Amino acid sequence: MQAREQTDPTMPAQRLIGAKEHPLVSLTIQELEEILEELNEIVEKYSRSRKVHDPKRYTDKVKWLSDAGKIEELRERAQATKSNLHMAITFRLSSMVDRGNVRQEVEVGYELKSCWTFGGKPEVDKVIDKALSFVQGWDEVSTTKVHKAAAAGGGVLDALREQPWAIDELDEYGRAPIHFAVLSDNFEGLEQLMAAKADLNRQDPAGCTPLMRASYENDAMLQKLLEHSECQKRISQGNVQGMTALHFAVSSGPLACTRLLLEAGAPVSKTDENGRAPIHYLGWGNQEHQQEIDDIIKLLQDYGADIESKDNLGRTPILWACREGNVPVLGALVRAGASLGAIDSNGNGILHITALSNDFDVVHYLAEQDLEEIDTQLRNLSQDVTPLGSLWWVFYEYFPHSTTVPTQEQQQTFITFYFKLLILDLERHMLTLRNIQEAIQDRDSEATTELLDILIRRNEAGFRQELVGWYRALKFYVSDGHWNKLKEAICEEYDEISEKTERAAIARGKTLTDPEMEEFS
Repeated sequence: MQAREQTDPTMPAQRLIGAKEHPLVSLTIQELEEILEELNEIVEKYSRSRKVHDPKRYTDKVKWLSDAGKIEELRERAQATKSNLHMAITFRLSSMVDRGNVRQEVEVGYELKSCWTFGGKPEVDKVIDKALSFVQGWDEVSTTKVHKAAAAGGGVLDALREQPWAIDELDEYGRAPIHFAVLSDNFEGLEQLMAAKADLNRQDPAGCTPLMRASYENDAMLQKLLEHSECQKRISQGNVQGMTALHFAVSSGPLACTRLLLEAGAPVSKTDENGRAPIHYLGWGNQEHQQEIDDIIKLLQDYGADIESKDNLGRTPILWACREGNVPVLGALVRAGASLGAIDSNGNGILHITALSNDFDVVHYLAEQDLEEIDTQLRNLSQDVTPLGSLWWVFYEYFPHSTTVPTQEQQQTFITFYFKLLILDLERHMLTLRNIQEAIQDRDSEATTELLDILIRRNEAGFRQELVGWYRALKFYVSDGHWNKLKEAICEEYDEISEKTERAAIARGKTLTDPEMEEFS
């Protein structure tokens, strides 16, 4: 608002005469107005809810799938616009102010240090390029001779003699010479910069220090930096996302880097802004040897890492390994005692996450595991769907920005895998019901109550409160001696589950688009 007031041509003459609205402000306002207009159209479309039995409710649901993706896109556009406007305000711009007939430049007082973006959005690049045209001295920003020497592997001392002021200077990408020395594996240059008292904890635009950069697969450079007390003092420092050097080491894979940092006092349980400890980042690693993965996990546990720790989404390391499709890490975590029964804050279990996995080799791995305790009928909270339902949403590209849509073959592999587990689950439930029938026949109150308690606990774990209430009500039949009513209820449920098992066997050979699938999604 202040930026617009300073450039609004309708402002009183004594404040601003003849000035034009700043081009970047115009672009931002136009972008935000377009986003608001599109959001209003979506809100208007769903402002009138239909009755429960209206057949068009399902049509609305299908339309909502595509509109939900549109809302996500608009959110990202709004975030990008906000970031670019914030960046523009912090630029060292000059405001052209008219005082009568005299034009005068007023220094805002901010200095541009760096500018960078993620992703491939040409509209963002266009806005940034336009903004840079208003920055004074941008063309003068360049990589110094010290930067070039640090990157090239030699001549750092000569460059420092010529440009001593550049020892901690940031280039146009926000990196200091010491960053170049580390990234280029330039030991000699690093030692020379250290001897010249370079800032060992200099941060780049991402907040990364040389120690963090070295932690990513460069154990020799990391060891060199850790010899200096200044690095050790800041070993727990995080970047802009809160990731420490240990987060980087674990995510990149080398055991040596992880060991060096832990021995130097790196905090094993410190979390980033997403609530993730270093052990969560195992799933992003590219470790080549299974034994090394096992050793890293054991080392982290020896220093106090919790293998079942949950991040802000309620996800454990094993759920992230599954999501990223990292089968070697998934297997190592299982061997280390991690539970496959973990459920995140949204009610997603291992099977839901598998449906969203970046690598469907996870399915083949899980098919070989004992999954008897896994709840195949668990429904998550956001979509109220089973694991099969999660695959359905991916198939219809509800998550196009974050999930690769599986091939037809991969879909069928998951469907076969899921229904095999589901049928086994249903058969186990039928066995429990038969056991209850036998206990009823014997008028065994204790055995009947224990079996009903098993069903209550199972459904409590699956967040199916309506069934929890149902089985608790059946316990009153036991205490009141209404055995015939209890027998009738159990026999009726047994028949229903038996029929559902038969339908599941048929659906196992179908595709996601077949109507037989709807019941199980």
